[in-house]
Amino acid sequence: MKTRDMISGLILIGIGLIFLFINMDMISIDWRQLWSLWPVILIVIGLNSIAAATKLKWLPWVGLVIFIGLLFSVVSFDTNSKSSGFSFDWDDDTDKKEYISGNSTDTFTQKFVEPFNGATEARFNVDAAAGVYFLNEATTDMLDVTANSNKMVHELSSKEKKGIPVYYFDTESKNITYSDNDFNHVNIKLNKSVLWDLDFDIGAAKTDFDLTQFKVKKLNIDAGAAKIELRLGNQVPVCDVNLEVGASKLEVWVPRDAGCKLDYDGGLSSKNFSDFDKISDGNYETENYNSAATKININIDAGIAKVVVKRY
Repeated sequence: MKTRDMISGLILIGIGLIFLFINMDMISIDWRQLWSLWPVILIVIGLNSIAAATKLKWLPWVGLVIFIGLLFSVVSFDTNSKSSGFSFDWDDDTDKKEYISGNSTDTFTQKFVEPFNGATEARFNVDAAAGVYFLNEATTDMLDVTANSNKMVHELSSKEKKGIPVYYFDTESKNITYSDNDFNHVNIKLNKSVLWDLDFDIGAAKTDFDLTQFKVKKLNIDAGAAKIELRLGNQVPVCDVNLEVGASKLEVWVPRDAGCKLDYDGGLSSKNFSDFDKISDGNYETENYNSAATKININIDAGIAKVVVKRY
């Protein structure tokens, strides 16, 4: 066996073991730092090419050592895999740190309430940084948002577009160094009589969304390294869902009496669509899609992720 073939095989085995350990919650990876190391791939390929053209057969082993060393620099082992928290190891800009006070352990609460204005339809856009986001409670107001953090400042604004109120929930600055000791918990409550168009751009995050009681016609979630738990309902005739995630764990539950169509582009992801029939590559449907009174159309674009879509 050629040395370079052996090296390539060992690298593939190593990558497979890493993703297996991630799925078992035994390790976690600083994904942003990992993406920044992509030039190492060119280095390893270059060393293999030189070894093939010369007698320097030891060069691929140098590439393997570099690969392993850099990989361990972005891997951390979880000593408590049952923790209810969700840690993020990312740094948008190490030269910029924004604190509410000189002591980053100080905690504070922000509460935003928009009174109900009689609207039958509304949009809610969230553009925020890392954190844990909850959406599973209703309010008699239009919307109610409570944010608890020791570092991040949020703001809520609104305007009207073509007669439809649009609400924007933002983090004031994205240039925040967010460590394991920091937290940002956001609890969102919506009026369940309103037809909602929801858009979440939340970076590295954990979500706990139970939308079964809400009228949601559109839902878009754009997340990076995330853990997303999403339960959809059947309150509207057609619900369109778009999920774009990077290195993530994605778990989606859809009601059994709703017909569901799933378009999936998974890259290096693992998937479980056991309750769906495969129509073609990347296309799946439930057996009742054509006959169901309510329909859910889901589009999933995942990078390196574990994706599960089930019915309840």
